[in-house]
Amino acid sequence: MSSYESNRKNLRRLRKILAYLYEDIESAERIVSDAGLDITTIRWNKTPMNCWYEILKNAEKHEKVEAVVSIALEEFEENAELQEAWRLYQADGQQTLEETKHKTNNERYKEWQITLNWKDRGKPRLREFDLANRDLSDLSLIEVDLKKANLSYTNLKNTNLSRADLCEVNLCGADLSGASLVEAKLLRANLSGAKLYNVNLSGAKLQGANLSYANLFKAYLEGADLRMAILHRARIDTTTQLHAKWRLVWEIIHQEIRHPDIREANLIKKNSFGDTITGNYLSGADLSEANLSYSDLSGDNLKGANLEGANLSCANLFMAYLEGANLKGANLEGAKLLGITYDSTTQWPSGFIPQIADTFSMEEVPVKGKAIQIKYEDLPF
Repeated sequence: MSSYESNRKNLRRLRKILAYLYEDIESAERIVSDAGLDITTIRWNKTPMNCWYEILKNAEKHEKVEAVVSIALEEFEENAELQEAWRLYQADGQQTLEETKHKTNNERYKEWQITLNWKDRGKPRLREFDLANRDLSDLSLIEVDLKKANLSYTNLKNTNLSRADLCEVNLCGADLSGASLVEAKLLRANLSGAKLYNVNLSGAKLQGANLSYANLFKAYLEGADLRMAILHRARIDTTTQLHAKWRLVWEIIHQEIRHPDIREANLIKKNSFGDTITGNYLSGADLSEANLSYSDLSGDNLKGANLEGANLSCANLFMAYLEGANLKGANLEGAKLLGITYDSTTQWPSGFIPQIADTFSMEEVPVKGKAIQIKYEDLPF
């Protein structure tokens, strides 16, 4: 017997008990009125059983069964049979609700599958759908519209999402291993902690996407647009196929810094692979529209570098060389600029005027005992 059938059986039991306890119509009308039901909407019958059939049908429709039974339980608080019938009805009702919800979801999935396979009906739209924790692996979702949908922790292994609209979608913790996202739109998408192992993101638009803690081993990102993308703590290695510009951005963010005597102004840095790097490797580099917030660029040679539109908020540029650098449109809010060197060819953001009092040449670095203490903050991701 299903939960629904059991629930109907217990409702009939409840009806029989209430018909016995309230045989006259006047008593039944009183209970209905006290429970907040409209007595004019109930078809009153001469027999108590039929009366309570109509009452409980109306009560279920308006979610007032509990109100009706509660009154009866107050008036017959020692009636064990009524108490047991109500307990069983409640238990089966909850189970029925869960089954109905599950059935509804299954029906919706079937509808989605049909929609997604009807190629003659244009692009399927699933905007703002809540598909969290679902199994959508091995599906063909080409050009699907999932803008602002919730796909957190969803299984999307080997799913084809080519040219899909995934703008502002929540893919936090989702498993996209082996998936195809060729030319997919992922603007401002949340991919934090997502499994992107062996995923094809060629030509994907990832502007402003959050890729923090995402696993990008063996991922293919050639031609992907990563302007303003958050790459902090993203997992990238030599198997990740990535444009040189964005690999450089990732290396800047993840370089290891060791601080010898600050008077030497010679910071020894290593990239994530353990290779020692020098401050000259950024001279003339293209870092335009890169998200370098909280990055350590201290002492680096950024002469002639293109930092136009870059996010340098809270970045450490202590004693960096910025002669000829293009910083137009860059976000310098909270950036540490003490000791930088620049010249007339350095291009600053509109309205930004560097303060001479906050800069000094290499010969003017404070001596021991007067050294400025620089606090290097941990990344907030």
